[in-house]
Amino acid sequence: MKSLRWLVAADGRTVANLSPDPARRDIASAPIGRVLHLTCRDTAAHLELAIARAARDGVCGLVMAREASHQIGLLLSVRPARERGYAVVEVTDLDAPSEMLDWADLAELFGISRAEAEIAIGLHEGADLALIAEQRGVQLDTVRNQVKSLLRKLGLASQKHLTATLVRVALAGPPRTPSTPGGELRIAS
Repeated sequence: MKSLRWLVAADGRTVANLSPDPARRDIASAPIGRVLHLTCRDTAAHLELAIARAARDGVCGLVMAREASHQIGLLLSVRPARERGYAVVEVTDLDAPSEMLDWADLAELFGISRAEAEIAIGLHEGADLALIAEQRGVQLDTVRNQVKSLLRKLGLASQKHLTATLVRVALAGPPRTPSTPGGELRIAS
């Protein structure tokens, strides 16, 4: 998920929504804790302290917000704004599903086959080679050979490097949902 960002004054009140989310334009001058629906007083206090330090001293900070509605939580990144006396609060929902990749986009972007793109997506989503082979109805050695070919074509040294690359591609690309054409992974048989 792409992060949401707000410009916040040193006192913790929002000044502007820096995210392209027109539905959240109504938050000006609201306390950031209320905007984020923080219920834990300790979390709100840590966030207020981080905002004050960023706005006053130019010090960046991170706050983890674990609310009842989240399993992992929210990562609140606070950094000084360009304007003195202000901070930027960036919120990343760590429980949100990762951006979906489309095999056709990957095939076109990297010049790889559909099978290689689908295997890359499977690895990005956390599947191991045995599961990918089972889902595709092929031998494990076939998938291993396709991964080797994929790594060679992309100039990468390992599956770990491949998944890191795919995370960056997913974050840079347009968000997709299962209802978006091309947004679903379909394993070709």
